[in-house]
Amino acid sequence: MTLRLLASALALALTTACLTTPVTQVESLGKGNSQFSLEPSFFTLAADSSVGGGRAFVPALNLAGAFGVTDRFDLGARVGGSLYEVHAKLQLTPDGATIPVSIAPYGTFAAIGVGGAGAGYANLKVPVLLGFPIGERSQLVVGPSLSALSAGGGTTDANTGGAVFSVGMALGLHAKINDSFALHPEVGATVPFAFTTEAGSGSGDYGLTSFAFTLGLQFGTTK
Repeated sequence: MTLRLLASALALALTTACLTTPVTQVESLGKGNSQFSLEPSFFTLAADSSVGGGRAFVPALNLAGAFGVTDRFDLGARVGGSLYEVHAKLQLTPDGATIPVSIAPYGTFAAIGVGGAGAGYANLKVPVLLGFPIGERSQLVVGPSLSALSAGGGTTDANTGGAVFSVGMALGLHAKINDSFALHPEVGATVPFAFTTEAGSGSGDYGLTSFAFTLGLQFGTTK
């Protein structure tokens, strides 16, 4: 039972880590402003022959919302194919900067228990967003990221678990159609580079790479 629960937790964790990229403009919304997003997405997880080979394709649909707590700080959430995520964004550069920069961490946690056995995972991703203007209303968004995923499970007699650390890159186009609607297509990739378990630690990509495509349809007001 414990092994099955742990396998399920790891599968959920991997899916959540692969499905989502920031899908947002670099600048914060501004105090009191809000935004709602519909995000159809598609991701693929590719494995080379060193880990058995194969490729998985998964479509998903997420709903996301964010609120401007201050002029430079937003809080929000995403639910749907990625289960749920809590996200934030802190704008690091002043308004009007030629190349705006922000940090936009997001993460999730889930757990399951049956009788005396249980399993769970936590996933945290920290992208740094850089914006490059395209015309007057659009922006190329570049988002390198680091992420940490931890999963484990056990019973009253034994426990096991570990963590995987990954690097990622997202590339998006934030195109404002008018003052209250924007399109945001985005592609991203994530590659693991290190792991740690109770038995030890190591490094490498394990032959696993995930790719994601998301189209954000964003409604709301910004500063």
